[in-house]
Amino acid sequence: MDALKALLLPLINDIGLLSLMVLVVGGLRARYGIDGVALRRDILTGLAFGAMASLVMLQPVPLPHGAVADPRAGPLLLAGYFAGPFGAAVTAAMGAATRYYVVGGPVALGGAVSFALYAMAGLGAGYLLKRRRRPLSAPVLVGIGVVGTVAVIPSFFISVTPEVALEILAVAGPTVLGANIVATLLVGLVLTEAARMADSRRREIQTREELRKLALVADRTTNGVIISDRFGMIDWVNEGFTRMTGYSLDEVRGLKPGAFLQGPGTDPETRAHISEQLNAGLPVSTEILNYHKSGGEYWVAVDIQPVETVGELTGFIAIQSDITRRKKLELNLLQAETVARTGNWEYDLRTGAAVWSRGVFELFEVREADGALDFDQVLSIIHSEDRDRLRNKITQTRKTGAAFRVRVRALVHGRTVWVELVGDADRARGQTQRVFGIIQDVTMIAEREEQLLAAREQAELANRSKSQFLANMSHEIRTPMNGVLGMASLLLQSDLSPEQKRFVRTIHESGTILLTTINEILDFSKIEAGHVDITPGPFDIRLQVDRVRDLFMVQASEKGLTFSVEVADDVPRALVGDGDRIHQILVNLLGNAIKFTAEGVVQLSVSVERERLDQAAGDATHVVRFDVADTGIGIESEACERLFSSFTQADSSIARRYGGTGLGLAISRHLCSLMDGTIEVESAPGKGSVFTLRLPLRETAGTGGNRTEAWGSPMDVGSLSILLAEDNEVNQLVVGAMLSALGHRYEVANNGAEAIRALRGARYDLVLMDVHMPEVDGVTAVKSIRASDMDQRDIPVIALTADALDGRREHYLSLGMNDYLTKPIDMRALAAALRRAVPGRRPAVLREPVSTALRPGRVRGRSGAGHDAAPGSVMADMARTGDNQEARKAER
Repeated sequence: MDALKALLLPLINDIGLLSLMVLVVGGLRARYGIDGVALRRDILTGLAFGAMASLVMLQPVPLPHGAVADPRAGPLLLAGYFAGPFGAAVTAAMGAATRYYVVGGPVALGGAVSFALYAMAGLGAGYLLKRRRRPLSAPVLVGIGVVGTVAVIPSFFISVTPEVALEILAVAGPTVLGANIVATLLVGLVLTEAARMADSRRREIQTREELRKLALVADRTTNGVIISDRFGMIDWVNEGFTRMTGYSLDEVRGLKPGAFLQGPGTDPETRAHISEQLNAGLPVSTEILNYHKSGGEYWVAVDIQPVETVGELTGFIAIQSDITRRKKLELNLLQAETVARTGNWEYDLRTGAAVWSRGVFELFEVREADGALDFDQVLSIIHSEDRDRLRNKITQTRKTGAAFRVRVRALVHGRTVWVELVGDADRARGQTQRVFGIIQDVTMIAEREEQLLAAREQAELANRSKSQFLANMSHEIRTPMNGVLGMASLLLQSDLSPEQKRFVRTIHESGTILLTTINEILDFSKIEAGHVDITPGPFDIRLQVDRVRDLFMVQASEKGLTFSVEVADDVPRALVGDGDRIHQILVNLLGNAIKFTAEGVVQLSVSVERERLDQAAGDATHVVRFDVADTGIGIESEACERLFSSFTQADSSIARRYGGTGLGLAISRHLCSLMDGTIEVESAPGKGSVFTLRLPLRETAGTGGNRTEAWGSPMDVGSLSILLAEDNEVNQLVVGAMLSALGHRYEVANNGAEAIRALRGARYDLVLMDVHMPEVDGVTAVKSIRASDMDQRDIPVIALTADALDGRREHYLSLGMNDYLTKPIDMRALAAALRRAVPGRRPAVLREPVSTALRPGRVRGRSGAGHDAAPGSVMADMARTGDNQEARKAER
């Protein structure tokens, strides 16, 4: 018993000392912790453990044969766990040095070796515990003490014989085992608790610092900040919250925010979602409608985060941002989308997700509560005939990134709704990430466009009807005018008395005036329809002026006027322009000058006003000036501008006194504008007028062409065999007389059917084909001839028509005609057409005057008439023709 006391009492004293030291180290660790660099921290911890091991060895428990026992195992076994490998090495080195040099004794070397064995056992245990994340619980510490005791047994055999070692183990074994377990428990439990307290204190300090910083930020931020306990009761709010809500901290402490901030307009689903998340201790971010202390509404974006301390929920921090302005803009945008029937969409190609604004749901009349629309659902709403077109547009944008715009039909509850989708692509690194855009209901626009299209079609139909009416009127007027003017021209060439010639000349002049009126009305109709074209080409300006002079010389002479034409020497002869349109303008201007001048002078002057060099073309472009001056009645200055308006003359008395449509000058100005020119007038009552035409005309090295040859000139073709297809007997007589005067043989067919039969039965050089005929018209006849197998299916055909509207020439040529002549037929135009139709013939022999060479020709299907029939009287032929027409009228 005494021996046991002698063994235990010193050991208890050493354990007490160890306890004191462990408490001191643990207290320091709990108070200050051991921070800093890992190596330095481990070395400091190792020194502390080494000091504890060294101190408990200064009063060891004596054992047989000079051996000693002490509670050194605790610090040594746990040094590796708390201080790592370097700290364990420091602890073992200090303990071994103390055991060998300070304590000494016969087994000093074995005692020193035991420190290394303890350290290695502790390092192994610590490695396994940390790897498996096992805490230092009491059972674990007991296990470490047992393992350490077993591990140190070999040191007993180092300094003594095995028999002595076994004797020492027999005496001290239970004591050493108990001391090691107690020391390990003591050191492990105390230091573990100290570490926990240090960590807790450190977290507390960190939390306090974070709260200090948070409070500093919260006080200065414009956002509202709320700190509540784990039940949601408010502990603290910042000044931003007070400014936002009108409530102070004293008014809201201990309340839940929803109790006083939310009201009747707050979304119940949003409130329930917030409560659900907070009850689960989870964060939540949302937007919600709140109410100010004064009762006003405002929107906030709220972010609520849970606060945890040592793994336990201790409260919440909520940050509120005022988004009222943005929400109002969104609501305004939504209202605008509703009014405009539009919405926006986005299609994420990476995820396949489609996002649609509320406007899209409203447009397609789908409830948002039914869930998000995917793209396939939207495509199913699109009309089946338009679906692939929309899909192809999106696919193309996906591949190329190009924007698109497409209009398609959607079927909304059985109704057809036109929608327009505008899309664009968001690309990154050459790949399209998403396609986005807007969609709009354009049903009203589409319906309006359909109405406009229908109106346009009606207008085009009306325009075609108008054109057809004008063509019919042209035909109905020009056909008898062809007879009137043609027969008058032929009578003027016959043997008449002076009085008879005066009568016939009056008829001819009146018919010419009527024809001019018709031409002006047709030209004005073309201008209104925008069908007047300018065809520039080389022309001889002097020849054009000569033509105009020849046209008005006799008329001016008959009125006793002095008519002169002057062309300046510096005016180039060959110019590029539309000579026919220039001729038309000059005819209008000179016709007016002679008509409104009773006595005096009418003069046409042509000069070059200025020129500019066209570097690109290499030719000079001249501004050619045409001045038409007269000494006529003159015009008031305020009436000058009205002259160029449609159906306008200086005053109504002029129209009554001189006649005219008032269209000539309006047509002239329009033609001038199409040629990039100008036309002006200077005039005064009683002093005459000067009309000035300026046109930019380019000089060319080519010639301007030859003048149209006179009737029956040596350049005419030789005698031709011609088939004249014409149903009007007067026109048969007039055109036949012209052909006879030109030295040609002809036969007459009364309609297209007779013309086709004639071509199958005889050979002709060409056909003069009237377009409008009974039974078979000229167009149908030509188509039949061209499509037939007859030998003469390619015979030249010249169309004869009163249809003088713009574009009709091209129309008839496209139908198989070779040329085109308008009625009344001019003999010079007829001769030129014949030369064009049958080129390369021998020169014709100039024929006798019309009065003796007139032959009506042979009319197919009519007996007693032919090319070789005896020449009859023109007046008799006219009388016979008139009788036939009267007879047909009586039959009708």
